[in-house]
Amino acid sequence: MGYIPQQFIKKGELWQSNTMVGICSEKNMLWRLELTILNQTSSVEQVLNYNFYVTY
Repeated sequence: MGYIPQQFIKKGELWQSNTMVGICSEKNMLWRLELTILNQTSSVEQVLNYNFYVTY
């Protein structure tokens, strides 16, 4: 599949981003959101993955 860049905005203590994902000929599409987080204090990088389905 493709790559959809995200822009996050900090709202208080939370970070928020909105996106639109596409669908194709499959009724159920599995998408993965992959977040790379960098702790600016310790310079430790962490990658988090979230899988979700889009159904039409």
